[in-house]
Amino acid sequence: RQAASRGLADRIRFLGWLRNPAPLYAAATIAVHASSSEALSNFLIESQAHGLPAVAYDAQGIRECFIPDDTGCVIPRDDREAFVAAVLRFARQTPDARAALMARARNFARERFEPVQQARSFLDLFARLAHPDSLDAPLDPPVAG
Repeated sequence: RQAASRGLADRIRFLGWLRNPAPLYAAATIAVHASSSEALSNFLIESQAHGLPAVAYDAQGIRECFIPDDTGCVIPRDDREAFVAAVLRFARQTPDARAALMARARNFARERFEPVQQARSFLDLFARLAHPDSLDAPLDPPVAG
């Protein structure tokens, strides 16, 4: 209704859940995350894995989803001018700069959020929580999969 009331209904589609969103990522240029409260967004992680630069308002965990000021920009909440400027910065990149950025984004997401490494990190956390006396000990470094 809001899209229609603003004359945007012919330019915006609300697709709902999709089994395979990869074609949408492939068609996109930038991942835009305008929520000021959603933390550690799977959307941002997936968009990085597809090579998209990200622009997102600052919320807990958002900075972990991409490389701030490189493969993504963290914008202070409600700073609309900075948000627009960041989107335009990515939109105006040269093809060579965009290709390099896409490679960095893909590598970051695949290394940082590699499933086996994530599972090991969770298991390590659960083990540490089960033995509170070990909480002050440093976490084991991630093991390459």
